[in-house]
Amino acid sequence: MKAEEQEFLHEIEVAPHAIDRRLIYADWLEEKGDPRAEFIQLWHEMRSLKPWSEKYSYYASRLRSLRGGIDKRWLDRLGYDSRYQLMLGELPSDRPSCWRLLTTFLECWYQPLADLDRVSQSVLKGTEWRIGQKLPATLKEWYQHSGYARNVWFRPGPVLIEPGELLPDSRQNRLPIIEVNRSDHRLQQYHWPMHFGCSYALRLSDLAMDDPPVYWFGNAGSSGPTGLSLSIFILFWAVHTTVLCAPTHRWLVTTGRPGQYIGDDFPRAEFPEVSIEGTSVTIFEGADVLGVFSHDSVRLCSHSTKAASPVLELVPPTDVWNRVDEQWVPHEERHPWPDEDLQSALL
Repeated sequence: MKAEEQEFLHEIEVAPHAIDRRLIYADWLEEKGDPRAEFIQLWHEMRSLKPWSEKYSYYASRLRSLRGGIDKRWLDRLGYDSRYQLMLGELPSDRPSCWRLLTTFLECWYQPLADLDRVSQSVLKGTEWRIGQKLPATLKEWYQHSGYARNVWFRPGPVLIEPGELLPDSRQNRLPIIEVNRSDHRLQQYHWPMHFGCSYALRLSDLAMDDPPVYWFGNAGSSGPTGLSLSIFILFWAVHTTVLCAPTHRWLVTTGRPGQYIGDDFPRAEFPEVSIEGTSVTIFEGADVLGVFSHDSVRLCSHSTKAASPVLELVPPTDVWNRVDEQWVPHEERHPWPDEDLQSALL
């Protein structure tokens, strides 16, 4: 590395939040035809965009492409190593924006969506004919967006019901959209939270609405509103599913008063606090890390150990479990391991 570039890097390290120095460095790289210039420029321009804007989606895709050709040590040195940035501090107010936000979110934690992940319009029309009922616009849009994405919606535990299996329940005035196989022994392995024993449904009387509210139905016949419209519930569910099942590093912290370990490094997401079967659930996020905490536990998923360390360093090691080879094991038995060796949640 040339001395002139070393000087740029030193100036940035001395004042890491001085964006003007980074952009001057990017101009210098651009003069030399270095693709890192575009990476820096796009990275900082994205910070001023709504994460559900079309331009944000394009920039995110372009950054993923550029990242593959850039030295990881350089990315780490300048703080560009994170793949997920905060995007849930504000939620969109219209459905097209919800779908763009969901696309960007899923691409950060999974693979980009493919045509095979989408349910065709002909399948949905066949479903409506079979059940003799029009489906809400938002539900059809969900299926068309990623309804067959098995790596997202079909993990152990509650799963999205496929269109061919939708079945109205007139006795309880509901159309279940997410169901759980309560005989699935894997739920115990996954330390599945109590409120994930619920099914989630739309009221049959609400199906004429474009974006109806979602209700939960418990094991003992109890039920209640989630307080979320279907479009926002889908985003909420994507985060929950990711925290529990994404192919990343995952940790489970079993302790009382878990909120004490969530500091200012992890802002709460905009979702209202959801109460299901008496359990309140709150979502938080940070660079490359997502989390959910309830009254007695914190669940984390992250792209690296470093991203989750602000929480893990505060928690007694005996209260932390991590996911290794499909099993939860005490974290203290695996610590300290470098990120490249840690196989906590690779399923």
